[in-house]
Parts: sequence; C-alpha cells; structure tokens
Amino acid sequence: MRPPELVRGAIEHEYFERTLRGTFMDSAPLLQHLGLGGKQVVPGFPQLMRPCDIDGHLVYHLTTFFEKGGMVTVFAFDKAVALTEGSGWWGNVHWKVITSRDGKPLVLVAQKKQALAVAQSQFGPATDMSPPNSTPTPKETR
Repeated sequence: MRPPELVRGAIEHEYFERTLRGTFMDSAPLLQHLGLGGKQVVPGFPQLMRPCDIDGHLVYHLTTFFEKGGMVTVFAFDKAVALTEGSGWWGNVHWKVITSRDGKPLVLVAQKKQALAVAQSQFGPATDMSPPNSTPTPKETR
C-alpha cells in the first residue's frame, strides 16, 4: 500500500537522517507534541531529538531505541494534519500512523515491524487491561 504523501515525506526524511545523533531540543516540548505532556522522560533510549521540516510542516523528530523492539523514529506534527491510521511497508521500511494520547496523528517508521508495536504501546492511547471492578490482591502492584 502506498502511504499518504506526508508519510512518504517522513520516510524520506528518516532515510537521510538515519545516522544523525544528538539532542537538539529540550525534551519537554517534544513530549508535549508526542502526547506525553505529563511524562518527564522520553521513552526508550533517545538517539535523536530535533525539530525538522517535512514538506513545509514543522515536525518534531524522535529516534529512540526500545530494548524489546529496536530503533524507531516518531514524527509529531506541530499543527493539525489530516492523516488516518494505517500501516504498511514502503521504501524498505515499515511505517504506521497512530493516534497519540492527545488525539493527534503520529508517524512511526522502523526497520523492524516489532519496533512499531513497542512504540505504539508507548505513544498510543493508554489502555487499562484490568477487568472491570477488579480488586488487586495484596501481592499485586499497579
């Protein structure tokens, strides 16, 4: 499946910045744009954090490594964009558009499909997996 134009732009951008490393911005505004405003720490092991331009859009670029998934790049747009959730393989990478915890689209790009799943669990809407009206036992912690 051919991804939307903004996703193709993000994939091309990721290709050219794949080996770039560094922190070019404070983590607080990045976390805010990723829908993680209440968090203090960027998920995973951040490799690159910087504002970028993709097809005329200000985008917040995060490349991070997840121990159980691998390297993933996450793009959060500064202004509202029209992207629907979807995924696929294009340009020799896996891509996925998810909805962040604050309802904005995020573009995920990775070499390994497993990295997308791990990233989605970190950046997508939080889900409570406990059954309704459950009472924790003394050994359980939440």
